[in-house]
Amino acid sequence: MGRFLPFLNFFLTSTRKNNRKLARIGKYMYDALTENAGDTFIASCLADLSTPHASWVGKVAGKAAAAGPQHGAVSAKDGVMAIIHGTDLRVWDRNIQNFYDETTDIYKTIFPNGHTKLHEGGTDDQLIELDAIITNMIPYSLLNTIRATMTTRYNEAFVKETAVAQKKAGKTTAKTTLTAERPIYGDVLFKLYCKLGNHYGADADILAIYIDVAEIQRTAKDNIFDKIAVKHSIAQIAIRTYLPDEEIEINNSMGTKDLKFYVIRRPGEPKGIFVTVPAGQTLSFARHLFGNMLWRYFMVENDDLTTDCHYILTFPN
Repeated sequence: MGRFLPFLNFFLTSTRKNNRKLARIGKYMYDALTENAGDTFIASCLADLSTPHASWVGKVAGKAAAAGPQHGAVSAKDGVMAIIHGTDLRVWDRNIQNFYDETTDIYKTIFPNGHTKLHEGGTDDQLIELDAIITNMIPYSLLNTIRATMTTRYNEAFVKETAVAQKKAGKTTAKTTLTAERPIYGDVLFKLYCKLGNHYGADADILAIYIDVAEIQRTAKDNIFDKIAVKHSIAQIAIRTYLPDEEIEINNSMGTKDLKFYVIRRPGEPKGIFVTVPAGQTLSFARHLFGNMLWRYFMVENDDLTTDCHYILTFPN
């Protein structure tokens, strides 16, 4: 017989290693409480959730934002190292050999390891080797101009490498903050679940308004929808809560007609904002481009009168 765990915080256990999923579950509750805040009890629940929810969603977004600058810094550093490996080394070596051929002792003093260690290990190791080579050139004044060029490039690469470390530290700090606050936010959601349960009893229909059971139970494979958009039709794809910047991919590469995708508040309502995925293309859109962030019914429209279209829509995990 399995263990009975009545007080297990399913908000946390269902979102292990997925802080955005926890944010989506919290957003579902926050949106529902906001929509029904005319009720005094619901207003009190909203007051309990507002500050921790804003803090959590902000920090989740902050971690994503911190990743961007790090990727940019890595790209910039990699660009400098690519120049060093791709052209600089050959030019430097050729210019040095104009004064000291590779058979001479001076050349071997400058490059005691040849070029091997300039291509081995990580970026730090390569920069240490380059700095050593530049230092080895100091006694030979004929190489001052070449050494100055190499020093400039070294400094550029070092600055880029330092930038990567700084950006990485920012991302690490953001991740550490999330790790520390995750149980706090999860605890708030669980307490509100208990508060709602105490108020409404076991009324599953009412509790489902505030607790996103589908998202809590969903696995990654449940986020892929391989469907047919029937000719001249509007169909519901799924009910989902997502954050504004989360990317939704739509593959219409197999279709021969353009398809429209959007969200509505409830079935049967007309579309407002929508995105179009042309036939033969696969595109990604941030959630906010589909329409009102409080609405959760994702819809597809095929307005062609004669042709069905096969598409694949993938939601973020």
